Amino acid sequence: MSIAREVERYVDSRASLKRHLAEGLINKSRLARKIAEELGTGKFHAVHMALRRMKFKPQERNRALRVIRGSRIEIRSGISVALGRELPKGLELVKKAHMENEEFHFLQEPGIWVAIAPRKYIKELEKHAFKKHDNLIELVIKSPPAIEKTPGVLAEILAKFADVGINIVEFLSCWTDTILLIDERDLSKAVRAFEELQSSKLG
Repeated sequence: MSIAREVERYVDSRASLKRHLAEGLINKSRLARKIAEELGTGKFHAVHMALRRMKFKPQERNRALRVIRGSRIEIRSGISVALGRELPKGLELVKKAHMENEEFHFLQEPGIWVAIAPRKYIKELEKHAFKKHDNLIELVIKSPPAIEKTPGVLAEILAKFADVGINIVEFLSCWTDTILLIDERDLSKAVRAFEELQSSKLG
């Protein structure tokens, strides 16, 4: 594989880095040294040249940002997550939550289940769980249907959150809803980051 292709793959796999390069916020010489070191090649000049020749298409990011601008965020507090290997009365709790007009996400994979719900429901599953997280906030980002055909929307959101040091405890999506579980201490920081992303300047 050519150096140019390796550099392209390196940048493409790092949404935040790609965004900062497109905005001209990265020192390409320093980045070239880092990439050359990580790729195990001593060809600094070739890496540097590849970075300088990379073309970024602002219209692709603009499409993603327009979807984000048309999105709104809902916040649900007091959320917990439990993970287990045996299936207890999870489905009964889902039905109970539905009847009480509460959100309850129950995901099942071979050999494991994940429950995301208000704390009062998770308490009933604790004895069956091998891991749980309390004091979480559920951020529900509701986007227009265009998100289905627009690449990069989720990458922009996750990269922005990573930039400000927000850890995503759990993540799931359902059609136009993107659901992120974060520590309640990061709520104000997350809302501010999302608002900054919505007001990002188009290229």
